[in-house]
Amino acid sequence: MRKPSWIQPLDLLPVLFTVACTAYALTHEFEAKHRGEAMALLLVVPVVMAILIGLGWYKRKQWLDSFVWYPTYGFMIDTEKEGYLPPAEQEFDAFIASTARAWAAVHPAADLLLKSRVKWLYFRKGMDEKPMRGSWGLVKGVTVLGGSTLYVDYNFRLEPLEHTALEHELGHVIHGLATGTWDQEEHHSFMKKHGLR
Repeated sequence: MRKPSWIQPLDLLPVLFTVACTAYALTHEFEAKHRGEAMALLLVVPVVMAILIGLGWYKRKQWLDSFVWYPTYGFMIDTEKEGYLPPAEQEFDAFIASTARAWAAVHPAADLLLKSRVKWLYFRKGMDEKPMRGSWGLVKGVTVLGGSTLYVDYNFRLEPLEHTALEHELGHVIHGLATGTWDQEEHHSFMKKHGLR
């Protein structure tokens, strides 16, 4: 799986719009009637657009560089500044693989489902003490955006993954992708029925 790029195709839309406006102005005799404005259009607008897009790319690259990339299962992990210290890649992959094996009895493609998309994993301290969002309440973990984003509580920097709610949240991702439903109560009922964490 490829790491998310800091350059996105949508970033080129403002450039295409600027080129289209410039071409329209030049082909409709704008230049002949308003030579000074035409030169400004040709010089200033592309420079401003380049600066804005460049700043956007730079900020996005800084943001992406703040994550730890685990390519096997496509995890971008944000650990908070000076916060959670994630395990080595091999240990992390082994944990994810063991979770996939546990779920394979009920969803045989669990491993493939976990490898099917990039997942953004945020470790946040104190989610079980102070809600991040009012609707979440006090929780040990939350899965949102159709399984693309996971928030997991931790208590100390080197806390083993087994002591966090990551396995449970991965279960939500697997079951949600396998069934297409994201109803939390249905997920919890299913997990309890099949003895899954």
